[in-house]
Amino acid sequence: MYNIEERPFFDHLPDLYKDDPLLDRLTAVFEEPYLKLEKIIDRLPEMLYDPDQTPEPFLNFVGELVGLRNGYGQFSPEQMRELIPVACWLQGWKGTRTAMEMLLRIYLKNFCGDPVPFRIVEYENWNGDHSKEVLVRYSGLYGGEHDVTVLFLPEPALQSAEVQNRLIMLLKDYTPAAARLNAVFIETKMALDTSYLGYNVL
Repeated sequence: MYNIEERPFFDHLPDLYKDDPLLDRLTAVFEEPYLKLEKIIDRLPEMLYDPDQTPEPFLNFVGELVGLRNGYGQFSPEQMRELIPVACWLQGWKGTRTAMEMLLRIYLKNFCGDPVPFRIVEYENWNGDHSKEVLVRYSGLYGGEHDVTVLFLPEPALQSAEVQNRLIMLLKDYTPAAARLNAVFIETKMALDTSYLGYNVL
């Protein structure tokens, strides 16, 4: 008999055929790949739902299960592996400043290698706490009366339009419903409206 640990096909043959060496070898040809595939399938639950073991092609699928969308390629595989364990928490806080801050900290640290300082400015808070004159300056400084503005300090890895667009798409998923989002990628020296915006404001 062919030396295979299990014989899922051969064992189902009538006894009459089990003495045929040709059938023995023929069924073994199909049994070997079948058994390998079966072992992979048996391991799928632990592989799929452990972000460190999940095969890269399945990361987006697992992310969708916990509310982490990656339809625009916002996240790299490494970022997905880091975000999936906290995605349920992020989903529960979606639309809040807390979720946006945590998401950005993880995303930027993974993408840039080091934490990148950023600041989230909410227009509603300004609107309630400041005079009309200050609000006019706000519009000029941040490019309009957006509900949420995110400022990013100068970082070479964030300078390309492609990377900035990915960040904006990511932020839109976590911005409150119907809120107007604005992202400002600060350069080393930058003038917005009549104000100079530099490191000292963050």
